[in-house]
Amino acid sequence: AQVGGMITPRDFVAARRFELLDDGSILGAIVDMGSHPDFPADMIPGSIRGEVGEGGAWITPTSTGCRYVSIMKMDIKGAVPLWAINRATTGNLFAQRDTLTKHLLGKPLDNSWSHLQPINADPAPPEALS
Repeated sequence: AQVGGMITPRDFVAARRFELLDDGSILGAIVDMGSHPDFPADMIPGSIRGEVGEGGAWITPTSTGCRYVSIMKMDIKGAVPLWAINRATTGNLFAQRDTLTKHLLGKPLDNSWSHLQPINADPAPPEALS
């Protein structure tokens, strides 16, 4: 979604992998796939292709639930005001939290993250990674 209707939409293509570790924690990694030939930069008309440098997530069980740590290095490309980046980032963080919570509770997903699957499932199809 555009921030305030003024920022051009961004498109990211990435591959992700999640592993359930012996201690019950989950470790995830994400890498950029923006140059993959199956996903040309003009795939979504009117968008700008950003880059996912690298990133990861670590989810550990606690006595009251879990701790979720996510680190992401991205280049959204283009000149975007810091206030717009902060606004969009905050919204995405809340969306990730809500999606993860619903997924872990086994509730149906009702947003754009609906391609997420249990970690023991087959990987998402390539079209779900853009």
